[in-house]
Amino acid sequence: MAEIRSRSQQAHVHRTGALAAAGILLLATTGQASESRSGLQAALASPLNNQVDTGDLKSGDQIRPRPVEVLTVGVGDKLSIWVQYRQDLTGDFKVRLDGKIAVPTLGAIVAEGRSISEIEQDLVQALEHSGQIAPLVSVDVSEWRPIFVVGAVDKPGLFAFRPGMTALQALALAGGLYRPPAGTAAIEASRESWQLRQTRGKLKQALARLARLKAEQGNSTTIELPEALAKISEPGEAELLIRNEQRAMQQRQRAFENQISSSTRGAELAEVEIKALEGELEHVHEQIRLTENDINQIGSLVKSGLTTQVRLNELRRAAANLEGEKRRIQGSIARTQQTMNVGTRERRQIEIDRAIKIEEELQATQEEIRALEIAVLAAEDAVHYLTGGALRGDAGGREPTILYSVTRNENGVLVSRQITEGTELRPGDTVRISRAAPSRQLVD
Repeated sequence: MAEIRSRSQQAHVHRTGALAAAGILLLATTGQASESRSGLQAALASPLNNQVDTGDLKSGDQIRPRPVEVLTVGVGDKLSIWVQYRQDLTGDFKVRLDGKIAVPTLGAIVAEGRSISEIEQDLVQALEHSGQIAPLVSVDVSEWRPIFVVGAVDKPGLFAFRPGMTALQALALAGGLYRPPAGTAAIEASRESWQLRQTRGKLKQALARLARLKAEQGNSTTIELPEALAKISEPGEAELLIRNEQRAMQQRQRAFENQISSSTRGAELAEVEIKALEGELEHVHEQIRLTENDINQIGSLVKSGLTTQVRLNELRRAAANLEGEKRRIQGSIARTQQTMNVGTRERRQIEIDRAIKIEEELQATQEEIRALEIAVLAAEDAVHYLTGGALRGDAGGREPTILYSVTRNENGVLVSRQITEGTELRPGDTVRISRAAPSRQLVD
């Protein structure tokens, strides 16, 4: 393969020289220097660097470099950010599940679906909006999300992505085509079939659990049967799995309601006590008002000599006692109110903890489903090729044709298409390697 590529590169160089000579001749004969200068410069440029195909060029054709695809950032990528004079903003930042990166003092910056240059512009604008003079900003991807390679390969799994990686390189990373030792295909097929059944069973359970978590997250009392689960299940199997998850959801709901009831009971008792204390306080206020009226009347009688000072002093002592009782009741109300607030906060915290737990379980289940789906694809391919025969080529001894396909997320939708070995991959792609008879044609 290396020799073939070397020859191909030499052929490109020879064609480049010929095109350069043609450009010089064109300048000498036509005299249209201004019009031909761009064609000459394009001809002298390396076709390998500009990604152009010179094999089908004709005389007078202008070389136009193929546009290079701009990669966009996705969830799981790790960005390396450097901001001049700002060590607090310089470092590695991983793109979170919500598609954003958390930058100190600047908050959440949207990264998913954006190019490196766009993220750099967003950081500069964020600095300017915060009242700072935007210094030099540099953003690079230090770690792309991996690609997945499945199918008829020796070592299926996930591998680190590098810009410019092709499907053929992905096959090489996965150890090339899988070739079982002679005489072991039947044993391998039996083992892979068992593994496929086990993996499918785990996938069905995970899909049913995901449906239950979504129902819990939406505070629904019923679980909807997912279409993906129905497609891969035997008749009645999916309904049984959903019924099991329905029972599990009811048990979890009862446990949650018991926690809420326990925290609520204390708050309710505190509320009843507060109402009783407020009633006592109102009675004390009325007693204080009446006592103050008596003090005013007795004070007038004392001045007129119609009663003694002793009676007036008794009323004042009674008023002081009532003030003390008022303060005692007010203190009891404040303490009881605090107890009620604690119960309310506990209930709110129980609800928040439940929502966080459901969200964490939901994300973990989604990741588990993705891994199981990839494992199912790998096992299906292994069983197919182990039981299909002609694993080492056709009767003529030729190598089997390799088919490449890729599944990727495009605007939130998983899209699958066939590709060639030279197709460049994107981060997060799932590449599937298949075998076919040598007569089958690849579709780009």
